[in-house]
Parts: sequence; structure tokens; C-alpha cells
Amino acid sequence: MQIIQNQFLCCNNLLSYKTRVSENRVFALFEHMEKSAEILNIEIKGDVIFTVNESVKSGNRKILDIEALLPVASEFESNEHYVFKPKLRIENALKTRCTIDCHNIDKIKEEIIMYMIQNQLDAVTDFYYVVRNRNQQIADIYIGINGNIV
Repeated sequence: MQIIQNQFLCCNNLLSYKTRVSENRVFALFEHMEKSAEILNIEIKGDVIFTVNESVKSGNRKILDIEALLPVASEFESNEHYVFKPKLRIENALKTRCTIDCHNIDKIKEEIIMYMIQNQLDAVTDFYYVVRNRNQQIADIYIGINGNIV
């Protein structure tokens, strides 16, 4: 896995949806969000971005607490399901592109954390996954790094 330093992620006008979902239903959730945006007449302008806040094992399955972000054309009125966020911006990030399925997210995170430890880098954000190809489950993974060295 190739990790590139000093990367940048910036998106404006985001539809934010926070929920808990079984790991095998994450991509179905994204489809649901896109259909909901269509129904609400909100134009989608980019790839789905998500972050995993918590991962809980329950029997033989895993439940993910996630925030999914969908770039849209313009501001909209927030409601109890979808909240408008004006901007996501991560500077000085590590980035890697890989094939993900929800079963290997933890493994990929561990590899990036090991890279950070070996290179004495400190994270200042969570991991953000930008889904580039849903059918092949290809995502760019970003994590913001502290640019200060003391």
C-alpha cells in the first residue's frame, strides 16, 4: 500500500448523515442517501465521503457508527435526517488508495497508523474515506497530520 504525504481534501456544500449500520450494509446506505437526495431535489456533486466514529462487534457481525457526507450543488435546509455542512477541509494529510470492504477497514487503518508511528507523525483528524468506485469498492483514505514539529 502506497501512502502519500502532504495531500489535501476539500469539499463544499455537504449533506451529512450520521447513523449506525451493519458493516455489510454501508454501500447500501450510500445508495439510500443518493435516492433521498434525488427525492429532495438536491443535486449531487461528488463522491460519498465517510468516517467511522466507532466500531462495535455484536456476535458475528460488526456495527459501525458512521457519518456519511455527500457533496451537493448548494446549501439546503437541514432536517432531522440530513444536516447541511458548509465545508470539509483536511490539509497536510496522508492519503492512500485501496480496495476496501467493510471487513478490512480496521486492517487498513492499522497499516496507516504503523506508518505514522514509524515516521513520527501525529494525527489531527479521523480517517476519511472517499469512495471513488463503488462497484470495485475503491476508496481514497485521508487522515490529517499535525504539521508542527517541536
